[in-house]
Amino acid sequence: MRILIVNRFMPPDEAPTSVLAGELAEHLRQSGHEVECIASSSDYRSGKAKSSSLHRAAGELMSHLVLLAKMLVAPKADLLLCLSSPTCLAVTAALAACLRRQRFAHWAMDVYPEVAVRLGEIKEGGLVHRITRTLMHWAYSRADVLVALDEDMQALFEKNGHTAAVCRPWTPLALQWPSEDSNIARDNPDRPLQWVYSGNLGRAHEWAVLLEAQKLLETEAPGEFELVFQGGGANRQPAKLRAEELDLKNCQWADYAPKEALLGSLFSADVLVATQNPVTQGLLWPSKLAVMRHIPRPILWIGPENSAVTAELADRPSTAAISVGPQAARQVADWLISMRQAQGARQLKYSPPSLAELRRPIDSLEEILIG
Repeated sequence: MRILIVNRFMPPDEAPTSVLAGELAEHLRQSGHEVECIASSSDYRSGKAKSSSLHRAAGELMSHLVLLAKMLVAPKADLLLCLSSPTCLAVTAALAACLRRQRFAHWAMDVYPEVAVRLGEIKEGGLVHRITRTLMHWAYSRADVLVALDEDMQALFEKNGHTAAVCRPWTPLALQWPSEDSNIARDNPDRPLQWVYSGNLGRAHEWAVLLEAQKLLETEAPGEFELVFQGGGANRQPAKLRAEELDLKNCQWADYAPKEALLGSLFSADVLVATQNPVTQGLLWPSKLAVMRHIPRPILWIGPENSAVTAELADRPSTAAISVGPQAARQVADWLISMRQAQGARQLKYSPPSLAELRRPIDSLEEILIG
């Protein structure tokens, strides 16, 4: 089968969707399929730094035009698969599939325009909302295969009349997992407990609770806890300003970890943090969890109550799922204090994830697309 995979970014770019698309393409080739990848951009992190909305809109439009042209001139495929970048890519890909009479599949990395409405980026019921909602509904309806990231997103699609399968993002297969958890030896009762938020701190992520909890910890247990933000994103600067307002002493800010150093940075933490703005439940999935759930460290999850993520983490040892709300900072601080007092709880049993375990989601996605 000839398969065309379309996304704004493709390897060697380090965008998360680029990594997923590239590894899927290689997996399908190994299964005997002919695969071509089409991209329009090659600098994910540089693009994230551009602040002008007009510049971003122009870039998105240019990406659509470039991708449409490439889809129309590429050798005809048996299946055209697109992800979600640039915004509304499913519409452009569905159009190309219709013109060329190809089967069309969409693996939704988010649900647009609903995510933009809930984050206040476009006005609900406004012209942009109505137009994009109509176009995306058409694209979802046109898809022969629609894939959601979790059961919350699947339920949202079904509520709107679209049938979707589920496939979560997988842990990047190229990561070199250590044979043992060598960092357990560095644990000692004198150094601060380090809780780490790693990755993109975007508009869909909760961060105020983390800062407020760190303030409580610095007031009640000075010098015993250190909050680290590692990465970037649209909310990094607002979060830094808020940390200054709170006069936090033990809040550190680091750049994205290079891919070869990512696992080392996560293994060196005492607690790993993932968050989600509750208004985005069912509209996206916190991709950092794909790696974190294999790291032998407690996970602190702060997000919507009764979500698919909360259910998935329920049976994981030393994991806290805290709902965003008035008492969230207090609950986070109390849980971290308990982790500080029971150091053994931070030393989870570790064995490197097997290749078969890591490949399970990609095997599932192949079955969804081809089967």
